[in-house]
Amino acid sequence: GLVYLNDDFEGGEILFEDGPFNKLYRKVIPIQANQLVLSPNGPNFYHEVFKIRAGKRYSLHFWYTSDPYH
Repeated sequence: GLVYLNDDFEGGEILFEDGPFNKLYRKVIPIQANQLVLSPNGPNFYHEVFKIRAGKRYSLHFWYTSDPYH
């Protein structure tokens, strides 16, 4: 999970796609302060975060699981 805490910067968007080679699915999430972005994890859920071009991005990152052993 990811929460953007501010939006007064350039760049830093998060991209979800079906992998670095297929490119059949591609979605860039626009940044808004206080926005929550949730996504699954694993080899079938490829994501990339673009470089910050100006300013500072503040965000809160967290991981969650339903596995009782974690």
